[in-house]
Amino acid sequence: MATNNENRSENRAAASPSKRSLRVPAWAVVLAAAAVLIAFGVMQGDALDVWRKASLICYECIGIG
Repeated sequence: MATNNENRSENRAAASPSKRSLRVPAWAVVLAAAAVLIAFGVMQGDALDVWRKASLICYECIGIG
């Protein structure tokens, strides 16, 4: 006959794979959201605007623009 401790450990071992498969790390969610937002911005043409502004700021910082 199994003791209570043995039954508990068997129940945890059986339940843990299903719980692990449902959990998504927070970094994966943030990475996916960032990829979606970057793709959305590129499709709207915002990448070129950001590049222009960044180059102007850099030129102004060194005194060329």
